[in-house]
Amino acid sequence: MNDYKTVLADLSTKRARLDAESAQLVTAIGAMRKIVGITAPSDRDEYHAVLVDLEAKLARLDADRAELATAVDAITKIVRMPTRPMPPRSTPAHPSYDSTAELDSPTELAAPTEEATDVSEIDHSSPSASVFVRAAAVLATTRSAISDRARTSEWRPMVAIWFAKLRIAARDVARRTQRLTVRQWGPAVAILVVALLVAGLSTRGGAVAPTPTTPTDPLAGSFVAAGASGANPQMTALITRFTQLHPTSTFKLNDIDTETSIVNVSTGDVDFGYIGRDPLTTEAKVALTPIGFGGGVMFVNPANPITNLTKDQVAKIYAGQITDWSEVGSPAGPIKAFSREMTSSTRASIESYVYGLTAPTYPANIQEIPSSADLAKAVAAFRGAIGYITLSSKNLKDQTIKLIGMDGIQPTLAMLNSGGWKMAKPSYLTTNADPAKVKPAIKALIDFIKSPEGQKIIAGE
Repeated sequence: MNDYKTVLADLSTKRARLDAESAQLVTAIGAMRKIVGITAPSDRDEYHAVLVDLEAKLARLDADRAELATAVDAITKIVRMPTRPMPPRSTPAHPSYDSTAELDSPTELAAPTEEATDVSEIDHSSPSASVFVRAAAVLATTRSAISDRARTSEWRPMVAIWFAKLRIAARDVARRTQRLTVRQWGPAVAILVVALLVAGLSTRGGAVAPTPTTPTDPLAGSFVAAGASGANPQMTALITRFTQLHPTSTFKLNDIDTETSIVNVSTGDVDFGYIGRDPLTTEAKVALTPIGFGGGVMFVNPANPITNLTKDQVAKIYAGQITDWSEVGSPAGPIKAFSREMTSSTRASIESYVYGLTAPTYPANIQEIPSSADLAKAVAAFRGAIGYITLSSKNLKDQTIKLIGMDGIQPTLAMLNSGGWKMAKPSYLTTNADPAKVKPAIKALIDFIKSPEGQKIIAGE
């Protein structure tokens, strides 16, 4: 059984790597779509060709991820297969049969020869033989059909081991009619399941009669989401509990800007998204599931002793009317203000509170930075810097920046969840506007969010 655990660990590592590569491609595709959209028609062909190439790579990668997820699910079930000891059964001595021999050690087996297993000698009346008769017949049919891809890829050594083990098991059964011991049955049946799985993946439509297997979990798989950092805390909390209830489902959350997230969800480049504001009328249509509130908060360099600003002071700083920290009660020094891009959900929550319905116009010296991570680095690099960022547990703990209060109220998650923090906007899980394009696992996640337990998580209880 340790061999299967080793294989499972290796496949899980590969699965995580493919998920990371998929997330990077999704981000690149979103950025390239933006470039294509703003590029003059005369120069658009070159960028569009790159976009098509990226989308093709993502499709191939997603196909590989789906195959790998199926394999991981099957081997996980094998690892979890219970084995119970049985009373020792007396068996007649046989020169070529060792009743205590283990079948789960690859090092004991040579690669299988091209010789097909002779199933004609198997006693069909044996309870154990019937399974292996079917196995040998299926494997004899599928062996010649396995594609070059399977023979030359990293699966080849594993396939060789599985075929060899099945051949040994079938021949042992052919020599006697009594049942195998549990010690041999467990590994043998496990080998049968995985060997048929790999053969099925490799033949791609070959005429193979499948052996009945246990139905897979309809929620199993790896899913990718892209969304705004402002909605990440709620989404992370919900996903954490959902995966505890459904361990065969795994999720990768990628923080990007809200505008790109909505585009990726509408085009199907990601399984779902999460945003920290209402979609604009000019943006693509997506379905919304409320997941609470996301908040913005002002922050400064940790060397700055200031702990609070008023919204009037913030408005004047970003209008260029207050330019030195001494004007707001901090030691003298020039103020360097940073902002997020226009479509940022964090920027929307700050501006809604500070300016109301009046859209501000920032002077040229206010520098826009398109991501929360880069904005945090910028503020950490300048002693007199100020910016705004998501009110989250991660940012509250970050020692490289300092979150400050607004109008006498200090930023805390409890204040945000209670509705006492005024710089907040509703957060949503987003899915494709066409319900038929939403995967079963994502529908189950939405149902969980709407359940009493999900609502308690959103409320911070």
